[in-house]
Amino acid sequence: MSAIGSGLATPEPDTFGPIAWIKRHPLASFFVLAYAFSWVFSIPIMLSQRGLGLFTLPDPLLLVLFLAATFIGPTPAAFIVLGLTEGRPGVVQWLRRMAQWRVGLKWYILVTLGYPLIFLLGLTVPLGAAFWSDLAQKWPLIFSAYLPLIPLGLLYPAIGEEPGWRGFALPRLQVRFGPVLASLILGALHACWHLPAYFIPGAISDTGFSPAVFVGNSLAIVAFSLIWTWLFNNASGSVFFAMFVHATSNANSAFLGQVLPHPLDDPFFGFKVGAVVALLVIVFTRGRLSYKSVS
Repeated sequence: MSAIGSGLATPEPDTFGPIAWIKRHPLASFFVLAYAFSWVFSIPIMLSQRGLGLFTLPDPLLLVLFLAATFIGPTPAAFIVLGLTEGRPGVVQWLRRMAQWRVGLKWYILVTLGYPLIFLLGLTVPLGAAFWSDLAQKWPLIFSAYLPLIPLGLLYPAIGEEPGWRGFALPRLQVRFGPVLASLILGALHACWHLPAYFIPGAISDTGFSPAVFVGNSLAIVAFSLIWTWLFNNASGSVFFAMFVHATSNANSAFLGQVLPHPLDDPFFGFKVGAVVALLVIVFTRGRLSYKSVS
């Protein structure tokens, strides 16, 4: 019986199946793929002798899985979704934004100096003013444990994440939800994406999974997502600059680990610092985070 004779319309091509679903739901598809791609590599590490100890894997294989989990995640997910939904023009524009480094020298200086400064000011509260005299003696660490890590961080891990998080998801979330809610959504999803790493001692927590560390670090990621959105919007959507901000954040964490006299026993310290700065940014931008809506 023919489709005409039966009274049933023949389905259009690509109406069903995963590709059609991606085309209809590009944003949701991106997050599903970003999680799936990374977790398929990170979960075996989590279950291995490096994590929960359910089985043993060779160390070279663990290294391969670790690198794959880092680089085969948000960025490939964005590439696939863009290719299916916007084709070559969308992919080319995305790649150009990854090379868009001219955003104004002042923004690079602000991020490079501002990141350690806000944390060092925050450390004055629990450690007291004497911390600054100790810090003055460790100034060479700026050139050995901070600045050199920023260009390294552009390659690991920022290039594996930011072309997806900020390069693909954030612009679309801002159009749909506005800058503040978009940042909160992206921050929460970005934070939970790290979940398997919390079960691997040394990856985020030295002792493996800690509810306090997970909650504190997740809240910090959400708070700083608001700041990163403001920076991203002022950089005209430069993916390269988003990668630079991410790399600077990681370099700052390594730097603080070197300058602190002892580990800070407060898993919510990063969130407190980020929340204060994020609130100031929200107030001074009147909740717009420098976002210019598309008419």
